[in-house]
Amino acid sequence: MPIFGLSRPSSDIDMPAHSRILLRLPDTLHTWPWQRRINPHYATVSAAVSVEWIESFRVFSPKVQGAFNMCNFGLLASLAYPSATRGIPWPRSGALTPPV
Repeated sequence: MPIFGLSRPSSDIDMPAHSRILLRLPDTLHTWPWQRRINPHYATVSAAVSVEWIESFRVFSPKVQGAFNMCNFGLLASLAYPSATRGIPWPRSGALTPPV
């Protein structure tokens, strides 16, 4: 089944061990020059967005959903927006409204 217009291999398990590629990614945060700040609302807001809620949309296969569940998007958002307030309603009025 195509994903975003690209076809994927039938199974990763079918690939012989000698033809697998190991990629080593550098630790880019090791020498990060800026101070890391996390949003103070991270713990309370992350608890509110449950895995069950995300899984209820059923947009991924079980294998892909498992990989998606390992991501911590709440932490990413909290690091990207350390000074965002919790009181801003989402979506903001008109933020997702298509142009007329």
